[in-house]
Amino acid sequence: MVTEKTWTFILNKETDVWGAFKYDPAKDVCRVTANIENLDKPIETLTIDLERGSKGVNLVAGWDNVSATMPILF
Repeated sequence: MVTEKTWTFILNKETDVWGAFKYDPAKDVCRVTANIENLDKPIETLTIDLERGSKGVNLVAGWDNVSATMPILF
């Protein structure tokens, strides 16, 4: 879900489906709501990066002038 202030990251166990055409929420493994951060410089295309965190990694997704971060802890 995308709002003006948050994005929801959804990890789903169905791995061989392209897009959301056959999306089944019953197969969601987890959902994480992340606050949006405004960026100084716009990102032209959807970008997903993994950055080292203090206790794992952070999945950082950005597009246009916003980004959101989902921590992945080990």
